[in-house]
Amino acid sequence: METGSSKCGGLGGLLGYHLRRASAAVMTDFSNELSGVALRPVQFAILSLIADNDGTSQTELCRELNVQKTNMVPLVAELERRGLLARKAAPSDRRVQLLTLTGRAHREMPAWRALVARHEERFFGPLTAPERAQLLTLLDKLWAAEENGEPMPDKVLTGAG
Repeated sequence: METGSSKCGGLGGLLGYHLRRASAAVMTDFSNELSGVALRPVQFAILSLIADNDGTSQTELCRELNVQKTNMVPLVAELERRGLLARKAAPSDRRVQLLTLTGRAHREMPAWRALVARHEERFFGPLTAPERAQLLTLLDKLWAAEENGEPMPDKVLTGAG
């Protein structure tokens, strides 16, 4: 099916439709890339955030990844069971569990990030560097507005500005 073609009917002009199709395609490719190391995209995201923010809490992970706590608990438990992350009580509040990567996960992270970089280059390769930067800027703008609970500004909805 051609992008924006008449085969899409009324959907061809809807940004949400195209975002959903792009999201499905990128996640399929991302999942395929990580399948060889037995990681799902959400697991990589969790481990990557912990690698960059050692000692983060599950609550912070939930907020950053927009994952419900009830869904995060089994994800963290599985990664802990697999020996990829460890929990320790926060010194200031023993009820809060701080998360850290295990030595194994630290050693594997560069290889995992290389797989993700390969996926990104393969999937986003058709875009020039300025187009990638523009796409990031536009998506960040939409995400920030939604995250802040702000009504979407007219200029974002119409593509103006």
